[in-house]
Amino acid sequence: MTINKKNVKSNKNKKVDKSKKFIYIGILCIIILALFIIYLLINKNSYSIVTIDVNPSIELKLNSNDRIVDYEVDDNFELLISDMNLKNTDIIVALNAIIGSMVRNDYINDLSNSVLVSVQNADVNKSLALENLLVKEIDDILKDSNIDGSVIGLTLSSSDSLTGVADANDISLGKAKLITALVQVNNLLNIKDLAKLTINELNLLLDTYTLDIDKLGNASSKQYIGEDRAKNIALNHASVDNPNMLHIEFDLDDGIMVYDVEFYSDNIEYDYEINAVTGVIIEYNKSFENSDDVSSGNNDYLSKEEVKKIAVDHAGISPSYVEIEFDYENGIAVYEIEFKYQNYEYDYEIDAITGEIYKSKKEYD
Repeated sequence: MTINKKNVKSNKNKKVDKSKKFIYIGILCIIILALFIIYLLINKNSYSIVTIDVNPSIELKLNSNDRIVDYEVDDNFELLISDMNLKNTDIIVALNAIIGSMVRNDYINDLSNSVLVSVQNADVNKSLALENLLVKEIDDILKDSNIDGSVIGLTLSSSDSLTGVADANDISLGKAKLITALVQVNNLLNIKDLAKLTINELNLLLDTYTLDIDKLGNASSKQYIGEDRAKNIALNHASVDNPNMLHIEFDLDDGIMVYDVEFYSDNIEYDYEINAVTGVIIEYNKSFENSDDVSSGNNDYLSKEEVKKIAVDHAGISPSYVEIEFDYENGIAVYEIEFKYQNYEYDYEIDAITGEIYKSKKEYD
């Protein structure tokens, strides 16, 4: 058999050319991928995430020109923007449409006038500049709608570690940062309770705890009974006409917005918690400046030694020092007892007449 050498050589050349072609394609793909990665790295700081919170909330993703490339809404917000096409819209134009819809649908009004806007960008300066711009713009939009609003501005960073709080409570990262800041100021506040509050309610608490957070305007308190009525409820209950050093502020008690009312009269300190909506007295307390004189002058009350024995017997220990104070809780005379033993702190509240233990708590110190 005769082999055609020209055909063999031709086939070999074709195989070599085909292999080179695949190599060139592979190299080209690598180059394209590398260029794409470089593009992403260069433009990483060009994208911003803006969240507008009122309950409901909307998250907007902006490109380097501050135009919306994508957005996500919660279930409540979806109906508000069902007739809007926000993609490729300038953020200022979109804000007018979004805030306008919130006002028309009564999510923002004279009773609930607060808006939270949070901005996230790898470039902190870009975030701050955009945050300031949006806060001012929203404030102007509300004024044009004849609403005396209050706008809170937050800048978020990757170091905030807020995802866990946001996911666990189904809230935005901005709201998660706001309630986390409140808890850091007062660890008696509960994150789950705070997460259920509206932005307006959280805004009222910001004034109580004086957080260093950017905002314009004051949160509306028109849906509550008001400070004057809360004051009168407390004074009438205490039968006090001319109090000294009276102080009233908003607070949160078991998830309920309350007025804390504090004042002095005749060497007695009065503390009241009043439901901010209904005016019902949730809790009240009066403390005497010299509680020893008060408790020792009444034969109906147990002595300090007697209540000390009740507390330490209940705890089953022998502490070296016990602190005891006489007080009133919701009109009931009680002894408040504290002592420490082996890295534990004990707290008791005992009826001054019957010796009944109303409260006992043991915490690792």
